Amino acid sequence: MISSKLKLQNNSNAGVKLKLAAVTAGNLLTLPDTITIPAFTSRVLPVKFLPSADLLGSDMPAISIAYTNVSTGKPVKAVLFIQFQQDVPITLNSPEPVVYINNLTGKAALRFRCVNRGYSNVQVLLKLNINPAGLQVIDPVRTLKLTPGSEQMVEFEATCLKLNNSLAPEFNVTAEATNMAGSLLATSIVQVTSLTSKRADMAVGQYAVGNTSGLSYTRLNQANGYYTVTANGNTVPGSSNQLSYNLNVNYYDRLNTIDAYDTWVSYSNKNFTVLAGNLMDNLDFSLFGRGIKLSVKAGANSNIDVYGMQNSYLLYTQAANHIPFSSTYALNYSFKKENGMQCNIAALFNYNPFTGVQTRFLNSRANVVKNKTHELDVRGGVSYETLKASNSAHTGIAAGADYAYRNGRFDVTLNNYYSSAYYSGLQRGVLQLNERLTYRAGSSVSVFGRYSLLNNKPLYMVDTLTINQGLYNDMTIYEAGLNLRKGSLSLTMHPYLLNQALNQTSGGAFTRINGLLNSSSKRIGVDLIYSLRGGRQLYVLSDMGFTQSSNTDLKKQRYQSLRIIATYSDKWWGLHSLIQKAPYYLSEEAIASRTDGGYYACSFGPDVHFSAFNKKLAVNVSNYFNYTSYNKNRSNSLNGRVQYQVKNGWAVSGQVFYNSYSTLSNGQNLQTRLGVVKQFTRNNVPGGKKLKVSFYDDINNNNRWDDNERAIEGVVVNIAQEGKADNQKQLTTVTGKKGTIEYVDLKKGYYSVYLLRTNGWHLATPVNINLADDKKMDVPLVKSGRLAGKVKAVKQEYITSKPLLEGIKIVATSDQNTVFTTLTNENGEFELPLPVNRYHISADVDPKRYTVSNQAQIVAVKKENNETLQFDLTDEGRKVVV
Repeated sequence: MISSKLKLQNNSNAGVKLKLAAVTAGNLLTLPDTITIPAFTSRVLPVKFLPSADLLGSDMPAISIAYTNVSTGKPVKAVLFIQFQQDVPITLNSPEPVVYINNLTGKAALRFRCVNRGYSNVQVLLKLNINPAGLQVIDPVRTLKLTPGSEQMVEFEATCLKLNNSLAPEFNVTAEATNMAGSLLATSIVQVTSLTSKRADMAVGQYAVGNTSGLSYTRLNQANGYYTVTANGNTVPGSSNQLSYNLNVNYYDRLNTIDAYDTWVSYSNKNFTVLAGNLMDNLDFSLFGRGIKLSVKAGANSNIDVYGMQNSYLLYTQAANHIPFSSTYALNYSFKKENGMQCNIAALFNYNPFTGVQTRFLNSRANVVKNKTHELDVRGGVSYETLKASNSAHTGIAAGADYAYRNGRFDVTLNNYYSSAYYSGLQRGVLQLNERLTYRAGSSVSVFGRYSLLNNKPLYMVDTLTINQGLYNDMTIYEAGLNLRKGSLSLTMHPYLLNQALNQTSGGAFTRINGLLNSSSKRIGVDLIYSLRGGRQLYVLSDMGFTQSSNTDLKKQRYQSLRIIATYSDKWWGLHSLIQKAPYYLSEEAIASRTDGGYYACSFGPDVHFSAFNKKLAVNVSNYFNYTSYNKNRSNSLNGRVQYQVKNGWAVSGQVFYNSYSTLSNGQNLQTRLGVVKQFTRNNVPGGKKLKVSFYDDINNNNRWDDNERAIEGVVVNIAQEGKADNQKQLTTVTGKKGTIEYVDLKKGYYSVYLLRTNGWHLATPVNINLADDKKMDVPLVKSGRLAGKVKAVKQEYITSKPLLEGIKIVATSDQNTVFTTLTNENGEFELPLPVNRYHISADVDPKRYTVSNQAQIVAVKKENNETLQFDLTDEGRKVVV
């Protein structure tokens, strides 16, 4: 909701008469058709708009009102530019927390899933930070445009520069998703390592020391432009400390000014870490700006973080800034148990001189129950806001609980949260209830029921005109569904009742939104998903129904609506389309009532992505066309990116961004970017204890390597030191032709051996090693059965795009509590070699967003002819605000 005032001032010595000429669609108050203003007086009119998603998603959203002077015929126009202030709930994760470098090509593919769980379009800047230097990523910054509820899998190609010895390198890659203003939205960390048969424990010695430098030039609309200098890297003075840095500086050639952003320096050792410069974090209160963060280890699994910062995105700028920065001081204590249960408590003080509001904030979140059947998370907080100018104050509270129960046939998920109107957390003034029950009648049939309620009543001590005080949104859903599956075909039917309400609860009758707007809909969704060979997939999601509305401005208060989404995806290209007839949300209904009841929307777009020249050249091109009937707006968006890897650590890249809007007088935007990157690296690794392990096929199960038994090549092996949770998956190797792996520079201690990628092989018995001196040993492996299956997505009515099925973890737990895991491919398919035994098979997903209707399937694995499993994935995380 956009709320503002229109002031008309007559500075002449004669009265004027104005006649309404035009107004942007979405106005909820009827403006006077004719206005008479006496000489030297003014007239103030309230204006309230419920903007469409297209308007909010445009690059420069604006609302315009135009009157015409009856006497002179001259126009009188006012334009309100919208800055949509919303904490966009973006999630970012990787399906593979550990990525292995191809030993032949020296390359690795990094994939990150970015999801928009908000209610408007959002443009996300995705950036990779690599530590230590030595891993080269061409074009480590990507720009994504996500529609509400959509998600994208973004892939980066990384190249490991040639090292001076045979030891495998270790890299930590941090992906940061920010909005275009630089505010941090989400982060995800991936470990990149090389699968060789020889590996060192880098915790004993030193990391690779080096840096990466880059230079690029960006031009905007063939006019303004700027140069960007980037650098990052680290040095390691000793075995337990490290100094890291990151630099980003822009120089604007026509303005002759410089600014620095995302620039910091960090020092860490085994006891503490200190970071100075640009920093970002989330304590249920967005921390983003410039300052200092100190992290101190308070125990083996606990930390204390101290923050002091200003909310300035730029670390330094030569441009004038007239808005004072708010200051934040925070303290956070967190701990994590060995079983994965964790908790944090945060205290915070914030002062915003622009609004004059002081905030004192305390919140906590804890995972109190976590096992195979039950999981319970609780959270809560209290805040106290004061306004210095008036000495007024408000207290806010919040509490929530998320519970999940799973067994062989039933799944129950209960997600509930409440915060008062003046609560200072990211979810302000909200009541959310989402309860779901799923029953699996068999391997191909399941039914479910769901109740959902969402109310929003946020209040603010200072009205910034973009936040409408007293706005009340209400949505209630009663839903039932049936899912049928056969082979590669999935059909879901889910009828539901949808009640919506929109009411302006503050102000007099003149400021109300047509009184009270509410609607009741009887709808049904029918979703068809069909997977073809070669990684191809076609899905059609349809939703239709009848709506009875209280909006008297509509030509028909009872109307029928239809929405169809169709997508075809291939390995190197895809097509996406949307067709909608008549309103679905109340905001669309308000727009239709101002445009003769018409509301039509359609979009269409192809995308192409391929590589050539042994993957040295990568090309990605996408184009989307959109049309909306209520304002006859046509828009087109083209995004193209080309990158080429050159020898000796050099790389060049080029990007083009083009957008056009038919309703804007200057509605074209073109950006071009050229860049070059050079990376420098050196290595230095001291000594330590050695461990050599050889794996063989124990045909006769006698735990002895006989002459007729062969070595096992290509098995991915990990060792982890007992009591050292932080070195899990860091010491990962692959067996060579002689079935051997070799570790050097290991600390003394007890180690356990794990197989990560088995190729059908498994340990005959658990292997534990007491490493006091250099050691050699033989380990027998046994062959076993193979289990295959698939994860399929069930369409939810408020999601306009299908969730990605790639990278979902499948967990198999034996009766002896031995755990085996694998990941799904892009079609949701998985294969898992397992020793002959009985297992509970589950899909490990985020219970706060997804539910799986047939978890904990019990399977007796045989050497061959095992049944094919199927899991039905439903997105429960979308909350729609109208």
